[in-house]
Parts: sequence; C-alpha cells; structure tokens
Amino acid sequence: MGVMLALDKVPVNVKQDILGHQFPESTQIYMQVLGDDRRQLISNVW
Repeated sequence: MGVMLALDKVPVNVKQDILGHQFPESTQIYMQVLGDDRRQLISNVW
C-alpha cells in the first residue's frame, strides 16, 4: 500500500497517517523503493 501511495504522489504526512507510522523516516522507505523502481525503468530504456 505504501508503494502505491508513493506512486500516486500522496504527501508524506498523509501516507504516514494512513500507514500508522510514528516517524516520517519510516514512511520515507517507500520513496526509496520508488527511486529504485525509477532507476530500473531508466536502465531498461537505455
């Protein structure tokens, strides 16, 4: 669910609330997954 929220560009504070995370750093993990996914997509294109 966190990855889908990240892909939908839901603000971090809203994701944090939906996912029940106490700390924003926990929620930022999903943005790192998004970054990895982006790198994979770019490497497939090049």
